[in-house]
Amino acid sequence: MFASTLVVAFTLTAPVPKSLVPALQWRLAKGDSFYVTCEDETASEATGFVPIPSEITVTKLVYKLTVTAADDKSTRAVIEVVSFSSGQITAGNGPPELTEYKNAARLKVTFAFDREWKVKETKIDPDPSTADGNFSIGELQPEYLPDRFTEYLRAMPGKRLDKGDTWKSELVHPDNGDVTYSQVDRGTVTDVTADRITLAIECDRTTKGKGPDSLELKSENGKRTVEFDPKAGRMRKLTDEYTLDGEFGMAGQRIQIKNTRKAAVAVTDEKPKGGK
Repeated sequence: MFASTLVVAFTLTAPVPKSLVPALQWRLAKGDSFYVTCEDETASEATGFVPIPSEITVTKLVYKLTVTAADDKSTRAVIEVVSFSSGQITAGNGPPELTEYKNAARLKVTFAFDREWKVKETKIDPDPSTADGNFSIGELQPEYLPDRFTEYLRAMPGKRLDKGDTWKSELVHPDNGDVTYSQVDRGTVTDVTADRITLAIECDRTTKGKGPDSLELKSENGKRTVEFDPKAGRMRKLTDEYTLDGEFGMAGQRIQIKNTRKAAVAVTDEKPKGGK
């Protein structure tokens, strides 16, 4: 199924035997390099025995990804942060002002993942456990950048599809051994041209931890749209909107929480305007 590169596919508008149309997924080869811009807005609400104000958090991240190795078993890549900004404000007080964390541009994250998109290795430079790597980076959390990137790879159905075709996929994996994350996608190919393939996806997400104070969250019918470039062999745009409802434990009490997230991702060959 996998050759020396990760094969991506597209559906041709001219009649072509379906057996000749490759699978709809990313193509990554050694030496590939591109920029990823991620804009994220999360509104958080909580109710419980202690007052927890509702907050809105906005982040914007730009990074360059370079593929350093790729074969039929795994892919290695390095993420170099270009810029990162974030801001937070109590709900109802208008949009937050973003603060740019200039020292985040020093960050490099080297990682590997297998053909099932599972991250195998992650190395952060500078090392966060050292004095040189101990700096403020807001909501960036560099240790999760590889998982966030491979999520874009999983967004593709990975098989031959034409306009109007549908698919379903399921993902279950542990997060740090204490939390299990599962996701079910139900997708439809809504448009096919020579330059773009558009996918509409409904997502159900569940996050469940262990123990009496664990986190439990659930989201149904989240909306995701993907624009895929068949010539470049990679996603160009992604939008994602969903609401997670659930609870977690604190001092023997259960706190009800609700997180609403809106995300937009763009993948470009050139550095975005405003990039440092």
